[in-house]
Amino acid sequence: MSIQPPTIDVPPAFSRVEQRLVELRQEHEAGQAQMRALEQRTRDLRETMLRISGAIAALEELLADEKSGGSL
Repeated sequence: MSIQPPTIDVPPAFSRVEQRLVELRQEHEAGQAQMRALEQRTRDLRETMLRISGAIAALEELLADEKSGGSL
């Protein structure tokens, strides 16, 4: 008959807490990555809208000049 040394058992609740902590950290990092991507997309869209607004203004000026008898 052999005597087994006592084993130290980690309580199941503790391992569930650790696992949940790992999951939440992963979700948090994924959320941060999405936030960075959305912020970049917002900057890109803002720049595009600014260019479009400038083009609209330029064309409106050209159209106003054309209607008032100005030359192009």
